[in-house]
Amino acid sequence: VHGSPYSYQCTATSSETCTVDCTSYDPTEGNAVTIDCGEAQTCNILCNNAGCLKFGTLYANQSQMLTVDSLHRECMAYSNIYLPDNGSATMRMKRRMGAKSYVGTTIRA
Repeated sequence: VHGSPYSYQCTATSSETCTVDCTSYDPTEGNAVTIDCGEAQTCNILCNNAGCLKFGTLYANQSQMLTVDSLHRECMAYSNIYLPDNGSATMRMKRRMGAKSYVGTTIRA
């Protein structure tokens, strides 16, 4: 993965896995994170801090498999998620710690 503090582009190939581990969060909407999984076969997003990827955008439309694990509250809240065009997606949320995860999220298929 490479990019700026608020934008990440996976460099994995169509036979590799891209994993993004979100460990911090800037609460201002203007600093929303954008993640582009690119052509990675599998794109794994780990939301390891409260509010990670809030207001963010996740592009996984070129991947075959997307997995998002919300391990803390408000992960992916008010975000846009572009699902794989020709694959599958799994969204998980840890009980209690995942409170309000995905609230206001728009899923685009």
